[in-house]
Amino acid sequence: MTNNDTKAPERIWASYIRTQDGMWIGKHAAQDAPYKEATGYIRHDLHLSLVATAYKDAAKRHEVEAKFHADIGNTDRHLIYKQISKYTRTLTPDDAEAALEKVKREAEQRGYANAMEAERKLHEDRIEGLEKKLEKAVKAQRGDG
Repeated sequence: MTNNDTKAPERIWASYIRTQDGMWIGKHAAQDAPYKEATGYIRHDLHLSLVATAYKDAAKRHEVEAKFHADIGNTDRHLIYKQISKYTRTLTPDDAEAALEKVKREAEQRGYANAMEAERKLHEDRIEGLEKKLEKAVKAQRGDG
């Protein structure tokens, strides 16, 4: 993963434009699909996080199977699925695991930032309302209102 991965948008579309005489000109990239023939790309760290997620899902599936077989008393299958699950977890590349954790942290941070902004907006509206009431009360006390 490069530093450019984290600064890039999550998804871009890239395309070349062909002139009327058949020549290809300029590479164009946009965060919104410019037209349906454009090729979509996602950041490298997002690809890696998908790999880690796939391995985790496969391991979890095998854990569920292991529990099922343990519950019905099929010890051999229980042990087999337990080993498969353990092995599947070892297959997850370290950089994929790190990318997944990074994506999770970024999503959590965005969530907190959005919640803080919503709270800030809510309190600003309340403060404005209280300031208007205070101003009205002061005017009424002076006899201006």
